[in-house]
Amino acid sequence: YDLDNNGIKNKLDYNQSIDFLKNTGRNNYLLGFNDILHSDLDNYSPVSDSIKTYNIIGCGQPTIGQIFILNKETTGTEYGLKYISGDGTVPLKSAEALTADDSYYIRGVEHAVMPGADDVKQLAIAILKDTIGSFSLNNYPTISHNSADCSLNGTQISFHSPIDLNVYDENNHHVGPDQNGDIELGIIGAQYDDLDGNKFVFLPNGHNYKVVGQAMGKGTFNARVQTVQNGQYIETVYYNQVPLNSTSTVAQLQINNGQPAGVIEIDQNGDQIFETQVEPSAVLNQAEAAD
Repeated sequence: YDLDNNGIKNKLDYNQSIDFLKNTGRNNYLLGFNDILHSDLDNYSPVSDSIKTYNIIGCGQPTIGQIFILNKETTGTEYGLKYISGDGTVPLKSAEALTADDSYYIRGVEHAVMPGADDVKQLAIAILKDTIGSFSLNNYPTISHNSADCSLNGTQISFHSPIDLNVYDENNHHVGPDQNGDIELGIIGAQYDDLDGNKFVFLPNGHNYKVVGQAMGKGTFNARVQTVQNGQYIETVYYNQVPLNSTSTVAQLQINNGQPAGVIEIDQNGDQIFETQVEPSAVLNQAEAAD
């Protein structure tokens, strides 16, 4: 969808993406500063100055990789989002761009806390003491020499306005907005994002999840449940224009250990009695979902 009305649709290259951000009111100064910063950094590695360089890369965490504009709906713009492997902030492919003498992949550790992770500290000590040659990865389960160990597997769920998105596992751990409106990430390995009212959550395999939507207004909402296997979106279950008759309406969906989604149960008046069920509007395979 041509949201900025400049006649350009489909996937945008780097310069087109920058133009899109400017055309939709983003901060021109920061965009320019970003360009200057990266022009200095992107093509440099300490290796070129004969400095022994080790790249310690976080991976296996859902990280924003692509954002799509799907449709212009009456309630606003409907976005799609694709998660890829990374440390929750830096995508794996970006971190790998640094030329290094050796690279180590740290699985399941988020960007902000990676320097303090026990395995990472032991790796850094071995590098600084020059004992890295005898550093046995068998003793450090989160560290790998192989990027293939960083694959992303799980379920991505998205609700598109006007409805909140909350998820609970079998131990009642919660992902979603709390009473203060802050995002709670109580499930290890989960990720939550909100793009202009489009809510996205990534859930790792290995748990049973109850997905709960609370209406924020009357109308309808769209939902997608996508199965991610080895970083590929292999199936999309789509629900189109599910009715929300009041702000008391609750929608509920069960996801069991990565199994495909079934019906959405609807409680229109908030009395905890789910009187209707909504079947998927479409179940798409990998090729169909990418169309």
